[in-house]
Amino acid sequence: MNRTTIDMREKVLRWEHPNANLPESVLIVGLGPTKADLLNATTCHVPDEGLMDVDEVWGVNAAINHFAGRIRYDMIWMMDHLDGEVRKYPKYIQQMERYLNRHQVPLITSDAGEYAEMDHVYEYPLHWIYLLLGDDAMYMHNSIPYMLAYAVAIGVKKIHIWGCDYSYEKEKTREDDRANAEYWIGFARARGVKVLIPTISSLTSADKGLWFYGYRDQPMGKILKQLNKSGMHAAPVTTKTDRGYEHEQRQYVRK
Repeated sequence: MNRTTIDMREKVLRWEHPNANLPESVLIVGLGPTKADLLNATTCHVPDEGLMDVDEVWGVNAAINHFAGRIRYDMIWMMDHLDGEVRKYPKYIQQMERYLNRHQVPLITSDAGEYAEMDHVYEYPLHWIYLLLGDDAMYMHNSIPYMLAYAVAIGVKKIHIWGCDYSYEKEKTREDDRANAEYWIGFARARGVKVLIPTISSLTSADKGLWFYGYRDQPMGKILKQLNKSGMHAAPVTTKTDRGYEHEQRQYVRK
């Protein structure tokens, strides 16, 4: 897409995507355990083609520090109140400033405060998202829902999500508000967006594979056999070995 400005309500509100072109596919990189698996999936001799071909890569918060801050994302998302963050975590904000000066990439935040005049800092277009997506969109309790809502709003067709597992490394506990991200995954899929989650992620319980409550014998194999026998074809069904990655038939296994 070459259209960079999206008009709303007869040009009452306008939002311009900070980068040159509107992306049709994005890769969201969070800070959870599968961020390390993403490295393996994209730096091997035969990297995942779907990941390598995305239009934009969006990093979350301290993702700016990956590889000593040398990785250039297409957009950085810090939905924290920056003025508050600089008081609590001054070194973190210094790292943000250094990253922006080095890479000159857009940073999306909630209330920019004193950073509003800083080059490449943009406040999240919440009013525009509300007009476009409505009351059902006003459920955003952490950064990932903001990112997913934005992707839906600008017309992204495919979203890869890595490192957004809502679980802590070496712990069995999980972060609050995972349900909020899963709500937005369902929201996006209902609007025809392909959302791809690695099979090793706890997000949407992808690591459990395709599973139906209440069945002694899982029914999907039988259903597919019956459909094939009758010559009928349903929408593509993903399984434990290809869930979320229809282009690769690959299961990601953490070693």
